Amino acid sequence: MPQHCQDEGDAERVEVGGQAWVGVVGHGDNTVNMITPRRATTWPVIVGSPPPLASAFQARHEILDAMAGDRGVVLRQVMSGDGGVGKSQIAAGLVQDSDADLRVWVQGESRAAILTGYAEAAVRLDLADRDIGPETLAACCLGFLASTDKRWLVVIDDLADPADMKGLWPAGGGGLIVTTRRRDGALSAGGRRVIDVGVYTPFEAEAYLTERLTPLTDQLPQDVLDQGGDLARDLGYLPLGLAQAAAVIIDQGISCEKYQSWFADRARSLDDPYRCHHLGSGHRLRQPARPARPRPSPGLPDHRLRPRWRPRKPLHQQHKLPLSRGAARSRRSHTRRSGSSRTAGPAPSLTDQPQHPEHRFSGRAHAQPHRPRNPPNPGSG
Repeated sequence: MPQHCQDEGDAERVEVGGQAWVGVVGHGDNTVNMITPRRATTWPVIVGSPPPLASAFQARHEILDAMAGDRGVVLRQVMSGDGGVGKSQIAAGLVQDSDADLRVWVQGESRAAILTGYAEAAVRLDLADRDIGPETLAACCLGFLASTDKRWLVVIDDLADPADMKGLWPAGGGGLIVTTRRRDGALSAGGRRVIDVGVYTPFEAEAYLTERLTPLTDQLPQDVLDQGGDLARDLGYLPLGLAQAAAVIIDQGISCEKYQSWFADRARSLDDPYRCHHLGSGHRLRQPARPARPRPSPGLPDHRLRPRWRPRKPLHQQHKLPLSRGAARSRRSHTRRSGSSRTAGPAPSLTDQPQHPEHRFSGRAHAQPHRPRNPPNPGSG
């Protein structure tokens, strides 16, 4: 239960768990809880670790213009796009250029990670003690964001599941940026605006290669930028693909044209029935077509084109061999001991032989059992 500590005019300070101070302003239905730091805070406060901006970072003006178009109205932005299109880099650039008093970078791969990010902000702001647990610390952080007059910017990077944000969406007058690969309808609720992030434009892709490779011309061939536009096109203008290509070009000391030929050879060697890979947002990674496989000559017979293999039956099923004398004697003795009634006739013997075809059609049986002839004696006459 909260304990009333002191009155300050119309405001009343209340102590809650973990030595967190909550200011209660007003009375009745107009009561607003304000969580304030317990000690003086030096602004700005930066919580979390935004990724460093990549070399030859491109500002992506089209996306920034879309986000800034309604900046005075829409304070919650959700950047949605496939992996490798540079969503985190755009958010990191916005954090670096921001002049907000509080900037919080939160990893969004799980609900536990989101709670940890909010809890770290609460501890850095000295809102409560760390030992009260992440759930309570996150509630203190959200309460501070909802009531403070300080400018703040919160980034939820790489949100894996929008359901993890249940009860954790920040409210107040600050800014929110979410990066995610998801496109769920819940992302656009609560006044949030979803912005699709795609690959580089052709101009941005060529500008990236130029800014990345030009400072290293003393280590690279003079024609390093030849076919740079064609290389960017073959890579689908994907920012991650261009960054990897630039790293290989610098490491191997080759030109864009040489890397393009390597990429084409590698694409041909892949056992892929498709000629291109979809990257989302209407873009596709071009892949050279593989040469057609040689077809067999039409003059060959069908059994030469597709040999038909049929499994052979086991040997004991292919030929019905007569039982030996010992086996027949053993079966008869076993039948007498067990008293089995399943025997329909006498046990087979060595002398039992199938009838000849003419007897089978005429219905006559052998009068005498067939006996094999004795082999000729090699020593006789």
